[in-house]
Amino acid sequence: MFHNNTYGQYSCVSIFTEGNEQALNPSKIGLNFNLKDVDQLIVNYNKQWIDLPIGPKNLTISYNKTINNLGFAASIKSLDFGGAFHNIQCVLGGRYKLKITEGHKVIFGISALVGQFQGNFSNTTVINLDDPNIFSFNNQTYLDGNVGITYVGGTNKKFSLALSASKNSVQSILSILSTPVTADNGWETSCQIINNYVDNKSSNGITLYSVKGIMRNTYGIGRIAQIESDFGVHLSQRNSGQTSLQNQNFRIGAYYGLDLTNSQFNTFGVRLSINPQFKGKSAFGGLGYSVLALGKSGTAGNNVGSIVGFQKTVE
Repeated sequence: MFHNNTYGQYSCVSIFTEGNEQALNPSKIGLNFNLKDVDQLIVNYNKQWIDLPIGPKNLTISYNKTINNLGFAASIKSLDFGGAFHNIQCVLGGRYKLKITEGHKVIFGISALVGQFQGNFSNTTVINLDDPNIFSFNNQTYLDGNVGITYVGGTNKKFSLALSASKNSVQSILSILSTPVTADNGWETSCQIINNYVDNKSSNGITLYSVKGIMRNTYGIGRIAQIESDFGVHLSQRNSGQTSLQNQNFRIGAYYGLDLTNSQFNTFGVRLSINPQFKGKSAFGGLGYSVLALGKSGTAGNNVGSIVGFQKTVE
């Protein structure tokens, strides 16, 4: 029961991942959706299968701090798989930005992860109460890490390109040089294109639109291809007073994911975010919704997500 394959439809869909990159790709620590260096405090919540009272859900609190070319991050994540299983993770990460030329930089990142997998069988009917295969999962602690690299080219005011790659298990890398270990062998690559546009002749204009392609391979789930798009609107208030909001950013995004390994599911999602700013500081928040369609059966699972946080742009 514990060693069967877990396909994508049984894994929580992360509708909002920005700000939580130390757990996915630590080279993106301190980079916001517009590829700018920021200090951030973020709370992220996702709920899968909202039609089921015990559907999986997770809560993440993370903080990113950028100092010159260095970035640091810390987060704690609670994953409730529904039913008897619960997972708690703590992540510490850092990244270093190497400027090649003006408008071109390479960022290296690494993070350490410690977690505890917990099993609560108080509400579970078990035929054999002494079965060690079940109760050995209670309070199991593990240690691992993640590495990543990101290339960013272009400027923040016009065209930007980001190429990223990450490996989500340091253990699986070290096992090549020593005795093999049982570890998550997943990886992720992505390409993101952003175009910023500001209309200087009026107070309103398009701030950005972006397209991101992601190829992800996760242990036990399979290979997933995902396309994301974002469209943003910038509303500025000229001649505003010191106590009023100087500008606001609204973003609406959509994405589509496909399981390439077994073609068992497609996922569709939309999200809406707002980013009011004042004196270089800003708050942000958003809501997201996605649907997992399982093969040709017509069955679908509904998922919701939310994000709220604060950030300050670092020059």
